[in-house]
Amino acid sequence: MLSGSLVNVATVKPALELADVLAAHFADYLKVAHCTPEQFAAVNAIRKCRTAALGGHLWVCDVCGRVQLVYNPCHNRHCPKPALSQVEGCGAFERAQWLLQQGARLLPIPHFHVVFTLDHRVNPLAEVNPEAIYDLLFTTANQTLKAFGRQYLGGEIGVTAVLHILRQAQDRLWGQTLQHHIHLHCMVTAGALVQTKRGYRWRKSPKGFLFPVVALSQQFRDAFCQGLQRLQQRGELRLVGACADLDVAALSQAMQARKWEVSFRWRKATSASRPKTTGRRGCSNT
Repeated sequence: MLSGSLVNVATVKPALELADVLAAHFADYLKVAHCTPEQFAAVNAIRKCRTAALGGHLWVCDVCGRVQLVYNPCHNRHCPKPALSQVEGCGAFERAQWLLQQGARLLPIPHFHVVFTLDHRVNPLAEVNPEAIYDLLFTTANQTLKAFGRQYLGGEIGVTAVLHILRQAQDRLWGQTLQHHIHLHCMVTAGALVQTKRGYRWRKSPKGFLFPVVALSQQFRDAFCQGLQRLQQRGELRLVGACADLDVAALSQAMQARKWEVSFRWRKATSASRPKTTGRRGCSNT
């Protein structure tokens, strides 16, 4: 038996953390919202992280003989618990490493932070067909940006894109419900690689301007809606659950009748220019 004076529990639980909130309210949340298997897995992992449910192990100091009891982490990338070491962390350390890797891919030149947002009426389709809808979003945004790069800059631009799905908690007292806010964050080079008779050269975009936002928004909207109809015609959309009676053609026509907005923000060529939103999304204990 270990002496109590030599044993220290390294896994100290704070007074209140995200796991406590999930334990108290997740069942009520499921009554008004849908969760994917991945989300269920994340919730279960966060609730069990660094508790006796996942077991534990001992750290022993070779010098003084002091022993620390450490409960095992869940290793889910969405878990907000801080790392005790590089091998003991959950999502925080992995997210930091991932952000460094993505930042290294950005060229040391000015960029534009471009955000493409989907019409909320496509949300039911995305919940049932996430891979098809998100792949269409990535493809459409990339092709639209590339086409405008060739048209307005005469060459090939660089694009790094990250999907962000924000679950908006709206006030139900005013008749609003929880819904997804699906958007794509893109870091786009403020210039293009242009081929000339003497080889390739870099053509800068005017400072603070990349492409006409209204024209790009319209082309992105139309291309996405047309792609949505092609998916339906090829039988690649599952129309079940909330979208069982959905008329994809009518939905596309209705969405094309509305204005879609694509936002642009110019960023300098520094390491700080990479937006924090361009990262793997996780939860927070704060």
